[in-house]
Amino acid sequence: MNFHTRLTHELTELDRKECARAIASWYYAGPEGYVFVSTGAIHDPTRLWRDLAGDVYQSETANNRLALDMLGTYLVNAGKRGPQQGWSDRWVR
Repeated sequence: MNFHTRLTHELTELDRKECARAIASWYYAGPEGYVFVSTGAIHDPTRLWRDLAGDVYQSETANNRLALDMLGTYLVNAGKRGPQQGWSDRWVR
């Protein structure tokens, strides 16, 4: 099953975290994105998504926009939070 297909199926909480980290790693360029990718901390979910996707969203492929949409949903559902234990070990396998 490819990555984009996997995103459209029901995922466990662990899978959602791994996917969110992987998607964010494709786009992070600023300090907020770096903090999320490296620690899982979210200071402001909306601002983080805009920092990651705002400049590139419209020019992305449909599959990448889907991934960014799912990342946005994950960030809103996760809400503001501090660093997550073991976050740097999470990755889509």
